Parts: sequence; structure tokens; C-alpha cells
Amino acid sequence: MTVFWERGYEATTIDQLVVSTGLGRSSLYSTFGDKESLFLRCLARYEETVAARLLEALQRHPSDALLAVGGMFDAILTRLRTTTSPSGCLITLTAAERSTLTPAVQARIDDLLSAQVRAVRAVLTASRQRGRAPHAGDADSLAEYLVGTAQSLALLHRAGVPVAKLRGVAATALHVLKPLEVLRLS
Repeated sequence: MTVFWERGYEATTIDQLVVSTGLGRSSLYSTFGDKESLFLRCLARYEETVAARLLEALQRHPSDALLAVGGMFDAILTRLRTTTSPSGCLITLTAAERSTLTPAVQARIDDLLSAQVRAVRAVLTASRQRGRAPHAGDADSLAEYLVGTAQSLALLHRAGVPVAKLRGVAATALHVLKPLEVLRLS
């Protein structure tokens, strides 16, 4: 997973995977099939570990969109500060390679991004039902915007933008979730 995360799907070679896994070429193929199959398993592992922590942060405040999305952004920024894993996000980086991806990998990336949008939309909907909606805007578009911002944080970090500056990006994005009366008083 780390090799794909560092290099990207297209740039990762079988030789690099052999070295990183410690398996021989034939063992790698017999265990995982081909590069695509191994990558899909890596995406599943990423979803179960890294991406799951972000969704858990979002779900800690299921009926308060500001706290929920703020928690998700904080989890992203905290992860980006670590040096134990590559910078950026495997899902984001793979999505950026879309034109070189196989149809199966494209579909999996689409599913992962859609799951993030659904999770954010669910929080927005629950928040709206509890009278904590930021405005009467379209929950689908707002969810897409917030997930796009989350993905941008990872991509900008990969490009070298420090986490301190990314905190400002996240804070700015969160303004759309503040109740209108709070914004008028600011």
C-alpha cells in the first residue's frame, strides 16, 4: 500500500512491489494475481484503516455538521502531520491518475469518493433535521464541496503546502456550515 501511495498506481512497478513485499515475482502473482488485483486490495486496506478514521471523526457528531466536518478536517490534518506514512491521500492521488486507470480501479475510486460524499451528506441532513442547518442550500452540492475540500487538503499537502496553511483552508471551508446568524454577527 505504501509503495502505491508514494509512487501512484501507474508509476509503481512489479519490481518495486516485489522488493516492498519481500515476495518473489511468482509468489506475488500467485498470492495477489496481477498489479490491479493487488492495488484493489491495497485500496480496501486503506479504506479500512486510514479512510475509516476520517469517517469515524465525521460520525462523532452525527447531527452537528459544523462539529462533524470540523472533526473530519482535524483528523485529515493530524494525519498529514505524521511522518510514518506518505503525504497526501491514496484515494486522491489515484483519482488524479484517472486517465491511466483500469475501469475496475476507476470504479473503485468512484465508489470510495461517493461513500465520502454520502457520509457528509448524511451529517448535513441530520443537522438540518435538528435545526442546525447552515442554510437551505442543496445538501448534495454542499457535501461534494466539503469532500472536494478534504481531498484538496491532501493534494495540497502532497504538493508541499504546510499543514499550518492547510488549517486556514479548512477553517475557511467550515464557514459555510456556520449558522447564518453567527455569520451576520462576525
